[in-house]
Order: sequence, then C-alpha cells, then structure tokens
Amino acid sequence: MLTSQKPQFLQLLASTMASYGKSMPEPGIVASWWSNLEPYSLRDVAAALQGYCDENGEFAPVPAGIAMRCKLMDGRPSSEEAWAIALTGKDEESTVVWTQEMAEAFSICRPVLDSSGAISARKPFLAAYERLVSEARAQRRPAEWIASIGWDKTMQVAVVKRAVCAGLLPAP
Repeated sequence: MLTSQKPQFLQLLASTMASYGKSMPEPGIVASWWSNLEPYSLRDVAAALQGYCDENGEFAPVPAGIAMRCKLMDGRPSSEEAWAIALTGKDEESTVVWTQEMAEAFSICRPVLDSSGAISARKPFLAAYERLVSEARAQRRPAEWIASIGWDKTMQVAVVKRAVCAGLLPAP
C-alpha cells in the first residue's frame, strides 16, 4: 500500500473491527497492522479482509493472518494446477504461458519426464514448485507470467491471446 492510502486502510480496518464489535486498535497495534500489510495493494488487503470476514464470523482478524491471505492472493496457481499448465509445454511445438517458478520446476523435473514419463515427473515438479513459490513469497516477489513460444504458429497466437485476455500478459 502507498503511504497516501493509509487513511483508506485505517477506515477499512475500523469498519472491519466494528463488524466484530471491536473498537479501533491502539496506535501500536495499528502500526503492526500497517507494517504487516504495507507490501500488499489496498485492493488485496480489502479482499483478504472481506474473505476472512466471510469465512470467520466469530473472531476478529489479526495482522499476520490477513498478510498470509494476501500472500496467497499473488496470482500463482496451486501446485496441481501449475503441473497441468506445465505439461502443456512438454514439447517444442507447444506454446505455454507460465510463471517463472513453473518454468524452473519444470526444468528440474524434465529429465525424469523424458526418461520415465509424466507420472514419475509429477512429484519432483510439485516439490520444486512449492519450494520456489515459498521462496518467492518470502521475498515478496510478485508472480511473473512469461510465454515460452513453441514453433506451432497457430498455437502461439491462440495461447498468447488467451493469456492476454486473462490478464496474465500485457497486450502486444
């Protein structure tokens, strides 16, 4: 969040706490909220707070819990979804749009895929992908979607167009 968005954040926090029958936290606690959530966009913080409230009507949220929700809203797919996406790019003909972590995990499991097949390669991919995503989230790196262009021109256009429509890649 930008410093200029702090008043909006404080209003959001106050209304969230009020919905739990709580008053605005003390200034020291508000500072903890801000320091935990400052790296995330106000939109993501608002969505994380709303998601928490929708699921947890009994207890008021805490800064670390909302920060964890924000981390999980970074646009990276789950490991199983990432595996399915990565498999679409297993040959040089295919174009695939994937995250940097998917590309790295796929390169790690590629020798197993080539020698033993997809069933054997799935486990090392999942382990590598989960480790790489955890590292990226710990460093607060945003998801970076990239296109790996295959030689099939028809597929290139269709895949990239879908990724642009989904907001994963900028329009050319």
